[in-house]
Amino acid sequence: MRRLPLVLGSLLAVAATAATTASAQSPTVLVKVHQASGLVSPYFQLAASPGKHVDAGSLEVVNPTSRTITVRLDPVDGITTDTLGSAYAQTDGAIHGATTWLHLSRGRLVIPRHSSASVTVSIEVPATAVAGDYLGGVSVEALGQSQAAKVTRGVAVGETDRYAIGVELKLPGPRHPAVRLTGATVSREPAGLVFHVNASNAGNVILRNVHGWVRVTTGSRVVSAATVTPGTFVSGTSISYPLAASREQPTPGASYRVRALLRYDGGVARLDTNVVFSHAAAVKQQNYGGRKLPKSTPPWRWLLVLVLLLALAAVSRKLIRHRRRPLSRADAMKLLDCYLAPDGDRPVSIALIVANRRANPAIASAVRSRLRRGDRVCDLGRDGVLVICPATARPVANALRDELEKQLARRPELDRFPFAITLATANKPTTAEKLLARAKATELRHRETGVLPRRRQAATSRRR
Repeated sequence: MRRLPLVLGSLLAVAATAATTASAQSPTVLVKVHQASGLVSPYFQLAASPGKHVDAGSLEVVNPTSRTITVRLDPVDGITTDTLGSAYAQTDGAIHGATTWLHLSRGRLVIPRHSSASVTVSIEVPATAVAGDYLGGVSVEALGQSQAAKVTRGVAVGETDRYAIGVELKLPGPRHPAVRLTGATVSREPAGLVFHVNASNAGNVILRNVHGWVRVTTGSRVVSAATVTPGTFVSGTSISYPLAASREQPTPGASYRVRALLRYDGGVARLDTNVVFSHAAAVKQQNYGGRKLPKSTPPWRWLLVLVLLLALAAVSRKLIRHRRRPLSRADAMKLLDCYLAPDGDRPVSIALIVANRRANPAIASAVRSRLRRGDRVCDLGRDGVLVICPATARPVANALRDELEKQLARRPELDRFPFAITLATANKPTTAEKLLARAKATELRHRETGVLPRRRQAATSRRR
């Protein structure tokens, strides 16, 4: 498990074993590695360059039994076990990365008794491949194995033996060793509480002799600690290092501090974080026969909920008051520029209400009840009151102007302040200043042509 050479794994646990441990009832094969380089090794070791085809060598599969055996061969991913150590994925899974570069001359071998057959292994390195160390493998499994079941406490476990021959490829270029400790979790398993420290080999080097420690505490009490013994960390893989605390029986919400350190040739990775035992994990703990959940919620939690609701209500009221407050000229121009940008919410219409500057607060208060939730009112000082209406075409803006005129006519406090409402609509990207200038120009033309403001016309009609 901690070396790259030949690994004989169980399909259930992908655990390394020796070929001699296979069941006596199972067909047994022997695998011999013949490297093209002539190097004697139990696994393939080779170097290549991007865009090149490389012959790794061949695998000779020997059938020492007295019956014909069918053997299946498949490329498999190189992985890292959770406790560190190189291993190989199962044959029924998809292959990834450099494993897809592996090619076998045949995927099935039918070998007569006391005979052998060979399969060539080659690698097609793509031109886009980057520098680094890569690990894949070739799975060799004799089909038709009789699975000797082992029954323990009512559970039957069948084992199937296979070989996994490693293929270690090195592409030239700079090396960047990098181990990252990315976080931690806590869960409740049938055997007890288990903490997991997540780590990844983010570099391009297959790291050997990676070692360190993991410690879990709550307050000053040590919950669990372990030494990470030296092992291999395959490049481009991730692990979840387990740390058991079988006697721990936490309550929902219990917090633990998880610290870890991993040393490797090229640096040190550290982790210091907190994890919380969730309610869902507490339910599992109870179902597994552990600590029971509390029967009722403590009163202080209801008090905490009440405080949070009151705080939320206060924030909501503050936001509502802030939204009802007229924008300043600077904020109005920024908001309008956002709507008028190339990716803004067009068409955008504005209504400029010009009266006496002293009437601006009363006008802003009067028109607010007739606006939609997305419309905003802005106090421009002597330039009047500006109403910004995003996603509003001209016909809708005309109807809104008529509604605002009626609303202002109903306010007695505005009788002595004649006003004029002018509209401007933008269907294309522009700026806030240009759109406002168009509305001002329309209002100026009305003044120059002698068109009375709507409010003054309404007052004259009432006097007649």
